[in-house]
Amino acid sequence: NVEVRRLVDRWKHCTLWIQKLRITAGIEFVDQPVQLANHHQHLLGRCSPIWYRGQCLLPLYNEIERNCVIYGGDGLEFSRLGTFGKNMIQPTLWVGKNRISALCRNFGNGQTNAKYCYTTDSGLTWSEPEETGIPNNNSSLHTVRWQNSNYLIWNDTRGTFRERLALGMLRNRQTPTLVKRPLIVSPAHGAYPSACVNLH
Repeated sequence: NVEVRRLVDRWKHCTLWIQKLRITAGIEFVDQPVQLANHHQHLLGRCSPIWYRGQCLLPLYNEIERNCVIYGGDGLEFSRLGTFGKNMIQPTLWVGKNRISALCRNFGNGQTNAKYCYTTDSGLTWSEPEETGIPNNNSSLHTVRWQNSNYLIWNDTRGTFRERLALGMLRNRQTPTLVKRPLIVSPAHGAYPSACVNLH
């Protein structure tokens, strides 16, 4: 048993599972779910996995230690590859120019921009975090690839509230920047953005 003093404490003690699905006329579960982490590991998933050089990379984060954790595997069996960052969580990953890049949510406390890290060895070791010019005050970000470009969804505000949910194209230089002005998807709130791509 663990003590939950605040509602947010629930996230610190979750178990993490993966389940295989089959999609035909409907959706059905295949086999039994597999546990990836127990509640003592404090791991959570937020952003989409990516495939890189025949391996599925699963971006996770430790809710207590406030860092990013990357698992790698074949899609069902995973093992821990690397850990990076301090006071940064919920990494969103994309591939570009022989590296895997990550943008991460911060915890506020005077931080106003998203942090950036990268790996050149498939997730085993990561660079030191770099500051970006992308606004982030304790809010999730999400990247998605579409027609050979990487796009970012984030809250484009420097205030304390999660407002101005925006969509923009990433320029993949040493440290990522945004191309052109962002498209404001919603001027109101939008805290945990995700995106899926229509493969058709």
